Amino acid sequence: MNAIEVGALTFSIQAFVTLLVILDPPGATPIFLGLVADKSKKERVQLAWQAALVSLVVITFFSLFGRFILEYMNVSMEALQGYCFSMYPSNS
Repeated sequence: MNAIEVGALTFSIQAFVTLLVILDPPGATPIFLGLVADKSKKERVQLAWQAALVSLVVITFFSLFGRFILEYMNVSMEALQGYCFSMYPSNS
């Protein structure tokens, strides 16, 4: 493997792990199952695919255009990071 292939592989693994953390399938599964408990199996499968597609579209949209949206609203990346950091509850 050359350096470009290793770089592409590393990027792919990092992107997959990032998406896995964002989507949190183990955490979302009980909520989804609770919401669709009264639906038929066909409807549950259809809703699962619909939810996955909507998640993909939203994540793709904001990964491509999020920086432009922040620039349009005059929000710096540092301000956004500071806000997100301040939203984490402290352990003390």
